[in-house]
Amino acid sequence: MFKNLLGDFSNLKWTGKVHLLALALLFVGVVTSKFLLSLGMIIGVGTLLIERDFKAYWLEIKENRFFQFVVLFYLLCCVSLCWSQNLPYGLHDLRVKTSLIVIPLLLIVKPLKSDPIKNLLLLLFVSSIVISSLINFAVFQFALSKDAIYDVRQMSLCGSHIRYGIIVAFGIGVCINYYNRLDKYKLLTLLVIVWLVFYTYYSQVLAGLISLIIIAFLGGILYLIKKKKEKLVLGIVLITIAITGFCCYALFVPETHKNISQHADLDGMEKAWAKRSTYQFDSTDNKNQILKETLVRYLDSKALVNDSMGVGKLSDKDIRNIENGYADIHETQSGLIARYYGLRYQIHEAKNPNGHSLLQRLSSWTSAWNITKDHWIMGVGIGDVADAFVLQYEKEHSLLREENRLRAHNTYLTTWLSLGIFGFLYLCFFLGSYFKYQWRDLNFLGLAFICISLASFCLEDSLETQTGVSFFALFYTFYSIKRKSTNTD
Repeated sequence: MFKNLLGDFSNLKWTGKVHLLALALLFVGVVTSKFLLSLGMIIGVGTLLIERDFKAYWLEIKENRFFQFVVLFYLLCCVSLCWSQNLPYGLHDLRVKTSLIVIPLLLIVKPLKSDPIKNLLLLLFVSSIVISSLINFAVFQFALSKDAIYDVRQMSLCGSHIRYGIIVAFGIGVCINYYNRLDKYKLLTLLVIVWLVFYTYYSQVLAGLISLIIIAFLGGILYLIKKKKEKLVLGIVLITIAITGFCCYALFVPETHKNISQHADLDGMEKAWAKRSTYQFDSTDNKNQILKETLVRYLDSKALVNDSMGVGKLSDKDIRNIENGYADIHETQSGLIARYYGLRYQIHEAKNPNGHSLLQRLSSWTSAWNITKDHWIMGVGIGDVADAFVLQYEKEHSLLREENRLRAHNTYLTTWLSLGIFGFLYLCFFLGSYFKYQWRDLNFLGLAFICISLASFCLEDSLETQTGVSFFALFYTFYSIKRKSTNTD
């Protein structure tokens, strides 16, 4: 696949080679480093200014309506400053969103016409994921052995574990897409896929797991359509719906084990605990949960009596687990089992949202929706989003602690409360148009990207952080450019 790469690279002018370096920094930086992202954008813009072929740039921009959609969305954000009172915050938000314009510009005005160069950029992207995931896993295992870390979601060293989990899942999609094309490297590609699937499973990032399911679902659907087996598509859809429904049912069914915490001998437990741990019985664990409640819950999960004898039967490892905030023995396992029990506990028994990602999000979504109801036509403007949340949390006497009183964690809600109903509908319009474009061509990676984005927008303010904006802008543009070469992606 890469046999013509050297020839294509040598045919580039020096500015073209520097521009390619800038793109390479973007594809690596979106996985590993904000610094590399910024450096890539600076070098790329500098190269365009040196070439000054503005007429050609303009012709390329006019041909890409999806870039025009993004520009209009950015302009809507700018206009919303007119009814924002906190101008400095609004300008900061616009600066973060500048990647929505700059990154697409770098890809559009100098479109990549060489398949080997496109493949090289995707290879750099996947290689960055593999190397960083191996480092993450090795460091995490070392920290676990030293009891220096207690939450698997701390495994991501490259920023947000949610964003990284989504990127890893998309990397799996890239590998699957190229598997049949890499005759000499099929075994290596398969090993990479297996490793990244294991990493996604082990990391317990819900957004990553959902993204992986989307990849598998789309792969199966498109394979059957291309093989002209449309009747089986309905079967896959029904099976997927059935499995999803069963999983939801299993989460919301109350636990059936006998809960004996109401008969707890707290005095006896406190004395026994003091002999086993330096953590105070009435203090909090490493997840800022009330430790004695974590202890009671943990004893219940092991079917141990809530008294001094029950505490005495706990192993040293159990004591460390409780100190680290594990309220159920099953949560200490790896992968889906641990995530399942963690979510189930949050749904049924956690009364305080702090320290529980799902409950914190539900609380933030409720506050965001209440803000939206009061400003549903025009929104509050991008400058006043943070201030609106501060006021709303105080108004509701939210149980969330100060450090957990964040924004909506939902791109759709954030867009609505920022830009109003018209901004929200416009966001849905250009995302829907992009999906339609990718579906028309049955472009697996283009569809995988937009479907993952649509799902992740429910769980993250993806367009409010540099990495989230950059990931969206990079692949949104990469798969929106008209495929002029013979061997397309």
